[in-house]
Amino acid sequence: MIESSLFGHEKGAFTGALEVHHGFFERAEGGTLFLDEVDSLSPAAQTRLLRVIQEGELERVGGKQTLAVDVRIISATNQNLESLVKQDLFRNDLYYRINVVRLSIPPLAERPEDLPYLVQLIIQRLNKRYNKQVKSVSREVMQKIRTYRGQAMFVS
Repeated sequence: MIESSLFGHEKGAFTGALEVHHGFFERAEGGTLFLDEVDSLSPAAQTRLLRVIQEGELERVGGKQTLAVDVRIISATNQNLESLVKQDLFRNDLYYRINVVRLSIPPLAERPEDLPYLVQLIIQRLNKRYNKQVKSVSREVMQKIRTYRGQAMFVS
């Protein structure tokens, strides 16, 4: 499914492919495509991604026609790709191609000074969404947030 989403598919390429689907690469033509969790791509998807990066072309799943694409790629992962390359879990040549400019952002647990700003941002967004006027969270709630070490919490 990820390959169909990224590269598109032709009608009849698989059960349920009732029409041509333009993948993210085609739709991002001339722009930028953000690939999150790039470490979780299958070996086949890694190979196809490498081809897009190196050659600027792709074939839709089930297709025979080569399509030219001009897309800038920004990728992200929470895994150490160098380690995955050493374990043969991620293609070295793909890592070389996507590791042009590297930004490392420490986990929020290592940046406790950012928490009050993040909480305020979330409050502002929720106030707007639900038409509320909450100013802040209590000290007890902020303390619980600061000491929380479980799985990631996301509010959209």
